[in-house]
Amino acid sequence: MFDDIVKETNGQLQAIIIFDFSEGLPIFYSKQLKDTDPKLNYTLFGDNDIGVALENFENLKQVSKALDSFGKTTKSGSLQYCIFMLTNRYLMVYFMKLPDITVAICFIALTDVPIDRLVDLCENKIDQIKDELNNKINKKLKLSIYAL
Repeated sequence: MFDDIVKETNGQLQAIIIFDFSEGLPIFYSKQLKDTDPKLNYTLFGDNDIGVALENFENLKQVSKALDSFGKTTKSGSLQYCIFMLTNRYLMVYFMKLPDITVAICFIALTDVPIDRLVDLCENKIDQIKDELNNKINKKLKLSIYAL
């Protein structure tokens, strides 16, 4: 599904990563990056699911906590998403609490994509991704229960 979403954007999104904070690893991600940008793919995922670019990614959870606290104490509401603008890329991140884990749903795009277009792309797909994640996590939980 993640590859399909990336392909639908005609190069505007480079990748989608679902990062599990409890494991400190990406649990799902778009695989086509191996073909479209092998160097970035290796930097993100290395040989075994985590490369140097994601080694400290679990620290993003602190951003979520800080902004949720800010929103609560200032009555501004809960965090919807974050956009990190790097020199050459955007990283748009949604935080999602699932049974037993919290994940970051990350969209990666080059900065030549207009930021309003990036927001539209991600907002149009986030519910589909959240539904798919819920289904995958629920299936894993059922399998774990049956294994007991």
